[in-house]
Amino acid sequence: MYLLINLDMDKDKMRQAIIDLPEQLSADLPFEEEDVWIPGNEFLLSGMGGSALAADLLKVFDPNVDLLVHRDYDLPKEPFIEGRSMIFSSYSGNTEEPLSGLARARQMGHPSAAITAGGSLLEMAHQAALPVIVLPLGLPPRLAVGYSFLAIARLCLGVKKVKEIKANMPEIEAGVKNLEEVGKKLADSISDRPVIVYASTSNQPLAYYWKITFNETGKRAAFWNVLPEQNHNELESPSSDTHYLLLRDASDKPQIAKRFDIIVKQYEGLGLRVDSVELPNGSPLERIFYAVSLANWVAYHVAARSGKDPASVPIIEGFKKSLRNEN
Repeated sequence: MYLLINLDMDKDKMRQAIIDLPEQLSADLPFEEEDVWIPGNEFLLSGMGGSALAADLLKVFDPNVDLLVHRDYDLPKEPFIEGRSMIFSSYSGNTEEPLSGLARARQMGHPSAAITAGGSLLEMAHQAALPVIVLPLGLPPRLAVGYSFLAIARLCLGVKKVKEIKANMPEIEAGVKNLEEVGKKLADSISDRPVIVYASTSNQPLAYYWKITFNETGKRAAFWNVLPEQNHNELESPSSDTHYLLLRDASDKPQIAKRFDIIVKQYEGLGLRVDSVELPNGSPLERIFYAVSLANWVAYHVAARSGKDPASVPIIEGFKKSLRNEN
């Protein structure tokens, strides 16, 4: 069964999905075979693209969670996965990389669970009576990140943390309420240039989310790096054709804030285009979903000003079709 995940997702529905994203954090997601899930303290999540993004974001929310994200076929080699509980995430349920990983995990006897909206992954979970959290249909995976975040938190952190996340939803919703105009102004500043996003090492998942969102929604070449590593190599190759975005966080180390200040002075002195995005003070959840929501708005309006459809991903879908036809 092939699951169409982007059915009837036009520009207006895409916009509404961005507005509604924080509400995903209050969802009651069906958890089939919940009693079977008895996890340890170490986890691996296998997923690709939008289906893996929330796992990275969870590590910003709770840096102490021992969660390895695997973006490839099969599983990492032992001993890297010894003792880890396995989570296989595919919104469509038909992503072949995590499907291959689940098959391998079952052979090895690892405790396994699935997160999906349907497809072959749901069928495999049912056949094996595995725990599975079922996500609502109808969204591009990158815009189901709230549902995925909640599901991964339930599997890795437990019910108590999920209640904490849901309790923060009103503050998160208030914090992103008027971000569209901010995103539109930033999109106008970016214009037609490719983008490089910089963040602190602890906020690397946020920079990566922006990169992916520019690629898929904005149809724009985008890249990311982190400080301080960027200062030791990429700093030497500035580009006048590029727009630089700095994700700045008041909770970053003072040394990182100083490095950001110097980058701004150097790049502006070279006539380069630089914008700083100040993440709000508040809880980690507020900062995460502020960054996520703003990324979606910027990319949405980058696509709109270029006459591109922010919802569809025809090149990716064409590639997947070719891949299926080759099998």
